[in-house]
Amino acid sequence: MYVAQELGENRFSFYKGNLNQTAYRKVIIENDLPYALKKGELYVHYQPQYFLKERAIIGAEALIRWNHPSLGEVSPGEFINYAEEAGMLNGLFFWVFEQVCQKMASMKGRSLKYSINLSVNQLLLDSLILDISNILKRYSISAAQITLEITENIEIYTVKKVNEKLHFLKEMGFTIALDDFGNGYFSFSDFIKLPIDFIKLDRDFVFSLLKNNKHKGVITPIIQMAHNLDLQVIIEGIEDHTQFAEWVKLDCDLIQGYFISEPISFEELTELIAEIEARVALDFSVNELQ
Repeated sequence: MYVAQELGENRFSFYKGNLNQTAYRKVIIENDLPYALKKGELYVHYQPQYFLKERAIIGAEALIRWNHPSLGEVSPGEFINYAEEAGMLNGLFFWVFEQVCQKMASMKGRSLKYSINLSVNQLLLDSLILDISNILKRYSISAAQITLEITENIEIYTVKKVNEKLHFLKEMGFTIALDDFGNGYFSFSDFIKLPIDFIKLDRDFVFSLLKNNKHKGVITPIIQMAHNLDLQVIIEGIEDHTQFAEWVKLDCDLIQGYFISEPISFEELTELIAEIEARVALDFSVNELQ
């Protein structure tokens, strides 16, 4: 009965004894996701990105979140794959894109650059360029204020129309970042063919370095080669002082992770920038004294 109630009106569920909680949660998520946007349950949080050379927050990644009325916070890992299967991913992308532009238009004070995840699904849309152009125009936002993070999927980028679309986005002014580098089969020779500005190292690099310091011998050449190709390097997943100190020494460009800040609301981001920068600057000072 309780499962049927969760599923809403005109729904039923057969009782099967002790229902597996994971399966139960999955059923609820898949049933309720199509209505989450209309009900105002989805929202965007922003995780600051810290530029080491300037010792300042210069941007933030927009991350979709879901506050379910009975399940509480549902992580993107629990619903993004289903959203793709259900054909909802494009709608969610445009919703996030518009939310970010809307917030940027209302922002006073320091201007930041915001990163938005762009999947293969959107790159295959014929209307992508027109749709995002209309949103930018609606809020008087420049494409130069936005970074589009693409996944490491070399096969799709060899498709002519996808490659051309990426170049057109770059010509519009967008910054292009390759997300989760090291998680797939992307080679540096591929960068020559794509209009990439940043590579974002997969968080597995952080855990790898934590377990074995000898892995610096692999990570350092990757960063150096990226710099030789005029690419900047972002490392995500930095959670504590030790990791922060290690990656500062490795000469990456931007750092993202809970050590800098957890994902926070847009209002908190604008209010806490100075406080976050002061805390990280203090950590820099401690490193320099050692």
